Amino acid sequence: MRRDKTTRFYLTGILSLAIILTVYGGGVLAKEGGQPQKLCPIMGGEIDKSAYVDYEGTRVYVCCPGCKATFMEKPDKYIEDMESKGIVLEKVAQAKTGKEHPHGDDPGAQHSGTGHGNHGMNGGSMH
Repeated sequence: MRRDKTTRFYLTGILSLAIILTVYGGGVLAKEGGQPQKLCPIMGGEIDKSAYVDYEGTRVYVCCPGCKATFMEKPDKYIEDMESKGIVLEKVAQAKTGKEHPHGDDPGAQHSGTGHGNHGMNGGSMH
């Protein structure tokens, strides 16, 4: 009878250790090997490869153009969150000015609050 209790004790311990290592080890492997970005950091939906923001040498995809501005409000927070989940962001060359537009590759896009308005239209300045 004592032998059965000892065997159960050891089996329970081994099983518990196996579960802990599977859960913890899986997270470590995901961070080390990394995984590509699949979800929008703002809304959590599938990304649209045509909707992205290049920020400090990394490309962050979003689900829609509307999420670009939200991302730029706290870009470091969103990047840190994704990297903590083991997501490896694409690397891109930084712009010569060191600043990226929250609207991606469309420098003619209209937006407010950035001080550069609608580039080249109605007296707007080019940069």
